[in-house]
Amino acid sequence: LGTAVGYVDGMRISADTGPTWYPAFPLPSWDNATLPSLRGMIRNTLTRSSLGHRWWHNDPDCLLLGESTSFTEEEVTSAATVVAMTGGMMLLSDDLTK
Repeated sequence: LGTAVGYVDGMRISADTGPTWYPAFPLPSWDNATLPSLRGMIRNTLTRSSLGHRWWHNDPDCLLLGESTSFTEEEVTSAATVVAMTGGMMLLSDDLTK
């Protein structure tokens, strides 16, 4: 991340989000921090949120709120709250016409 300071206006600060709380891929447990999951996105976003508005605008990855996920209402609320608290970019990746 540090090599981008002064060159970018926005920076992705989290791991990829995914449609499950824990990573769904059958990979080693030591790699769970970087695999697509809502838990990883929230953890990385909270850890790096202090970089926003100092070095760049934070991009915590998109929100997945629709029925294509297996999230509980509390998990969706947690994700939306964390993204809002970063004060950075917010992308919604659901089809709003449905």
